[in-house]
Amino acid sequence: QSINACLPMMAVHMVPLRVRFLTELVYCAESAMQLGEASRLCDVAIEQLEKDQRLETMLEPVPDETLQVFETALTRFRVLKIKYDFWLEKVADAKQVVTLAEDLGAKSCWVLPSLLEVFEFQHGLPKEFGTSSPDDLETATPGIAAAVDGPEVARI
Repeated sequence: QSINACLPMMAVHMVPLRVRFLTELVYCAESAMQLGEASRLCDVAIEQLEKDQRLETMLEPVPDETLQVFETALTRFRVLKIKYDFWLEKVADAKQVVTLAEDLGAKSCWVLPSLLEVFEFQHGLPKEFGTSSPDDLETATPGIAAAVDGPEVARI
């Protein structure tokens, strides 16, 4: 709320700083395993950026750079929103993630980044999708574990 009450912070040249600040808040919530709060912060960020975009585009002409700044910021938070909705089980499966990602931009250019973001998680990912310790890695794939620990490169 404070950011929206400060007129200088609403200026276009401050959008990257606002995005950085809001992104850090979202990642703090994620690292504390507060996914509901992270999702809510994404909604707040999207709402604030859409409001700023409407204000900025009221008078024509609007420079392409300005439009690009807003579209990039909005897309970033929409991707994060998809991620947290997936982890909160509001999105059924990866197919629905792909469908939501296709809606983000032209020519499905956001599908792969969205999928990568969904499966990138600050805490707990090795326990759910992989091994949790180097010993488990050694028993699962001895050649790769040796390459990770030693100077040689694994040949696959």
